[in-house]
Amino acid sequence: MAFLSTHGHYTNSYVDELILAAVEDLRADGCTSFVIYGQCWGTNIALQAAADERMPFLAAGGPHPSLLTVEMAEKVRCPIILLPSKDEEDLVPIVEVVVDKGFAVPSFHYRFDDQVHGWTGGRGDFSDPHQRKAIEQATEFLASFTDKVVSAASA
Repeated sequence: MAFLSTHGHYTNSYVDELILAAVEDLRADGCTSFVIYGQCWGTNIALQAAADERMPFLAAGGPHPSLLTVEMAEKVRCPIILLPSKDEEDLVPIVEVVVDKGFAVPSFHYRFDDQVHGWTGGRGDFSDPHQRKAIEQATEFLASFTDKVVSAASA
């Protein structure tokens, strides 16, 4: 935890500034709609960015999220998608906090009860057909959720 507090802190490590710079670069290239997804600690960062008033995100979340809290969810300014593995705690209370905010697109939660933490990343085994199917399903959930929030924002 000390490593993340030092090197992965949203503001103290300038992660927020890096995200803002990426958004501005993408805007310069013509992008007008933004979502932010991460894996593991990256999902934690994504939710912090979704609470940051300087950020334009329409959605945030990701697979096998780490160290999320209800307090974080209370600050989020967009719908979220959380795709925990069997190794994560119950995230339904976090999703419910955001659902209660009444965004046009409801937040989404799906637990992959047969997958380990990290299955879509470094701990994933793409050669295992069952795991590959779960990775593809998570990817489809993220793509579909992105389509819904971007479409709703464009309406």
